[in-house]
Amino acid sequence: MEPSVTANRLSTKTYQLFSDYHSHPQGHRVQWYTQALLQPWADSARRSGLTDIAFTDHDRYHAGIDFDEIDRLRERNPDLRIRAGIELDNDPIHSAAGRNWIEKHWDKLDFVLGSVHFLTRADQMFDSVPDGAAQFEGRSIDAIYADYFRRVREIAATGLVDCLAHLDLIKIHGHRPGTGTGSLLSETLDFIHAQNLAIELSTAGWRKPVNELYPGDRIIELAIDKGISFTTASDAHSHAQLGDNFRSLAQKMANFGIRRVCIFEKHNRIQVPL
Repeated sequence: MEPSVTANRLSTKTYQLFSDYHSHPQGHRVQWYTQALLQPWADSARRSGLTDIAFTDHDRYHAGIDFDEIDRLRERNPDLRIRAGIELDNDPIHSAAGRNWIEKHWDKLDFVLGSVHFLTRADQMFDSVPDGAAQFEGRSIDAIYADYFRRVREIAATGLVDCLAHLDLIKIHGHRPGTGTGSLLSETLDFIHAQNLAIELSTAGWRKPVNELYPGDRIIELAIDKGISFTTASDAHSHAQLGDNFRSLAQKMANFGIRRVCIFEKHNRIQVPL
């Protein structure tokens, strides 16, 4: 489990989180955006007390995204702010087409997540559970971490993302680096700050074998010290997962003294107090 947070940031005040900026209406396959597909997500957001959500299907499934259907959903749910987004990762097979699609539709998108799901295998995401764990067998964990964060910096450098998803996803199977990787994290966060990007606080890690928030406490501390902004996210692959574990996330943020969350409209980042 994660180490305790810095004592001088502890707070007894918790917040009502209102935004979930990582969701996958299509799941992991192409499904056409229709009102039948999307309305349950709006209903679930409302039940969870969310008022601002972003659809961020993987770029390899961009064929299913329909901006007109998102507009219709907005008209039917005027009490919600519904953002058109996408998740761009480093898929060596599909993401070149994904990048082209994002460039073409940049003005229609509110929000783009950047992520790393692939290491040396082009046919398998390293974070697939449990099969992806085999990619770590017999290899230096420090070298894997260094390779992973190099790829994170490459995604951050594209100029096509607003925020980085599950920043330390590499820990998903429970592998931990040695003590010499602190400078790697600091340099990566410095680069993220220089690119003026946010990072997400994702409850998805609590659903995975590592059973830990993405990112972990040390990265959150460093990000705060470097002035990096945060979004809140569940990485929902079912509408029932929207806002998953947000009460625990709210407590975590209160413990760190995080009092603002950022939202996006047409890639414009807005800091909202909690």
